[in-house]
Formats: sequence, C-alpha cells, structure tokens
Amino acid sequence: MSIHRLNASTMLAHSQAWIEDESLREQLTAHPLGAAMMEKIAEAHSDLAHKQGERSATAQHLDGLSESVTTLDAEHDSCARALYYHIVALVGMAEVDAARDSAADGSGQRRLAALRTLSARLFPEGLGIVRRSYLEEAGEVIARDERLTQAEHDLMAATPIGEHTLAELYQRWHRAGSELGRKSRERAMLRASLRNQGSATSPAVVLEAKRRWARTVAALVQIVELLPLEREVREALLGPVEESLRALARSSVSDTDAPESDPDAVPPDDGSGGDGSNGGDGGIGEDGPGDGSVLVGEADVAIVSASGNKSDAERERADNPAEAIAEATV
Repeated sequence: MSIHRLNASTMLAHSQAWIEDESLREQLTAHPLGAAMMEKIAEAHSDLAHKQGERSATAQHLDGLSESVTTLDAEHDSCARALYYHIVALVGMAEVDAARDSAADGSGQRRLAALRTLSARLFPEGLGIVRRSYLEEAGEVIARDERLTQAEHDLMAATPIGEHTLAELYQRWHRAGSELGRKSRERAMLRASLRNQGSATSPAVVLEAKRRWARTVAALVQIVELLPLEREVREALLGPVEESLRALARSSVSDTDAPESDPDAVPPDDGSGGDGSNGGDGGIGEDGPGDGSVLVGEADVAIVSASGNKSDAERERADNPAEAIAEATV
C-alpha cells in the first residue's frame, strides 16, 4: 500500500505531530541528517496544508453555492406557479364577465384579451419553464422581460392579489431567476477549478503535494534506519504511519465490492437542474505517473517491516542518505 494513498488530512495529522513533538524533534535534530529531514518535512507539510486548504475552502464555498442554487430554484418555481395560476384564475373570471358584458364600449372583452396576451408572453410554454435547467431559467428572465410591453407591466401593477400585486410577484420571480443564473455560473466556475488541470485547486496540484509529502517521508524512513535513535523514538515516528497504512489496507479489503474512492476527491456533480455540469475526473487519490513512486514503495516496505533488518541492496542504497534528501526535494 503506497504512502501517497493516504488522504491529505491523515498525512497532515502525522507531520503536524512530528513537528509539534519537542522530544522527537530534539532527538532527530541532534543529528545533521535528522535536522535536514525535519526541515524537509516542515516544507512538505506546509505545502500540502496550503494547497489542501485552498481546495477545501473552494469545496466548502461550492457546497454553499449549491444550497443557494437549490433555494433560489425553489423560489423561482414557486413564484412561477403562483403567477401562472393567478393569471389562469383571472382569465377564467374575465371570460365569465365577458360573456355577461353588455357594456357598449366592450371593456370586458378588452380586459380578457389583455390577460390572455399577458399569459402568453409570461408563459409561452405554460409551466414548462419550471422544468428547465438553471441557466435556461435565468436566460428566460431576459427574453421574458423583452417580450413584455409597458401596457402589460401596467396591467400587472393594477391587478391586486391579496395585499400585493401581480407586478410584485413578477419582480420577485424576475429577481430569483436572475440570481439563480449568477449563482449557477459561479458554481460552474468553482467546479471547473476543482477539476480542471492547471487550476490552483485542481486534483493534480494537491496530488503532487501529497506525492512530495510521501517522497519526503520515504526519505525520512531510510534515514531513521541509519540514525542511532532509541526504539521508542522510532516507534513514535513510524508507528502511527504504519497503523494508518494497515487501516487503509483493511478498509480496501472490506470494500472490495465497491469502487475505489478517495476522501480528497471532488463529489460528483448531482446534475440537479439539468445544468449540464460535467462529471468527475477521478479525484485526488487517483494513481498516476510521477517521480518518486519507487522510493515511496521502498519506504512502505521499511515502515511495515520496521525491524531494521535490511537486505544488502537496501543497505547499499542507504549508505548515501544525502541522495534520499535530494530526491525528496521538489
């Protein structure tokens, strides 16, 4: 099990403990190689914390935007239905009045015609608007406003519904649709930043920081085997990582029937509102090519065995630990 398969939070917990443990730090920094490695650990920890922090903050903002979009869509649809059924009722009453209208000026017929025109311009497809995607609903706000004439705005302003008017309900519908479009576009941009390569919060950026952390820890494991440290110090340093790897292995075995996932991955787009957002691209934990994978594999063996018994080939590689430090530098 590769060290870089640990999620970013677990990695940060381990390195934070090493940095804060004064006794452990004193024992390591008493040796030049140990001191150099602690500097590299601190750098890798800071890099991963910063990049994972940015990604987490963006993901939290995305969650908030998704909640806002859902709330705005519900308001948009409620206003649409309320306005639609009010106008349907008004048209029905106007039809009754027009059938009984004996006025010579034909005012009843004109009001019926005006209400029917208003209905057609507000709802050319009936209530089909509430089944559109978020961005389509937002775009319809602009088209609908262009279709309406001043006479129709005046008609809505002069038509009461309870303590309000049709115009007030229309404006609330209009605002909800406009804000829905703005929030949907912002959400799409955030999703893209979390998924697209080259973005500061993309999976590749955090994955590279995780690999840097793993390479640094791999070098630390090799150096710890060479330093004259007490057994308790080695166990305090490597024991928790070993247990994390074992827990991850147990989890993988118990979830063999389920697809592999990574806690750092971006949640897949739920597709709500039919807004055409793209699906996920594999998440942070996805394996991929990258330097240092051989070194990480060797470190995994060292951590799991943790006995200090090395093969001749392993001991020959460890004879020059400065190379391990250099390889841990990104």
